[in-house]
Amino acid sequence: SFDTSAVEDMGSMFSDCTSLVSLDLSGFNTSKVMYMNDMFYNCSSLKTLDLSGFSSESHPSCHDMFLHTPKELQLKLSDAFRAYLDKFQAYLDALRKKQ
Repeated sequence: SFDTSAVEDMGSMFSDCTSLVSLDLSGFNTSKVMYMNDMFYNCSSLKTLDLSGFSSESHPSCHDMFLHTPKELQLKLSDAFRAYLDKFQAYLDALRKKQ
């Protein structure tokens, strides 16, 4: 397990992990994270992703967080983080349609 309690930038952390199929990050503490941009960019084989422990307390930037991930990606999110990402949903859908 990683201590992520002081991390402020998770941008591109898993970017271009094209062989990654499943990932459980439910234990990550994201309360201080300001940047999640491109975090899973081009994770083209990703099927399941558990972000149920993610927080939006710091109002992180999530620009292109899921760009070039499969349309059928199964995301597990907390209600609070899902609500935070809802405002990005239309944008994400538009990007995925361009693929």
